[in-house]
Amino acid sequence: MANKFKEDGQISEWNEGDYKNLRLHKAQEIINFASIDPFKKLNFFGISIFGYEAWFEGVNILFREGKAKYSETEFKEVKGLKKKIRELFSEKPICKEFETRGKKVISIDLKRWNVAMEKLETYEDKVYSYNDLHGLSTRNREEDEGL
Repeated sequence: MANKFKEDGQISEWNEGDYKNLRLHKAQEIINFASIDPFKKLNFFGISIFGYEAWFEGVNILFREGKAKYSETEFKEVKGLKKKIRELFSEKPICKEFETRGKKVISIDLKRWNVAMEKLETYEDKVYSYNDLHGLSTRNREEDEGL
């Protein structure tokens, strides 16, 4: 006799977990690469952005992947950090690219960058912490300390 559930389409062999792991890995690659030189212009699928912007977007990917598991308090805290960074980036650019004497030059507002970097690092740390707390990084077991 055939399995009733499979005939009715109630059991799926689809596993979103594999794709979630791949997205988390790709986001981590973006963060690692972009944070090496936050003022370098990077090209993602034809879109040119500064490294610090890519770094922020990488953390946003990690947040989107984990937020469903966050408590309401955790979610509000991280969402608030994200909003503050987005506002900071949109108020006035941290970096401006222009051409002078035929050469491309990048002007950096270091005061704004120091504020942004502190907020970005806090945002990243919180997302990593909550993702780990909810099992989206290393496997946590009661009998050991993980890695």
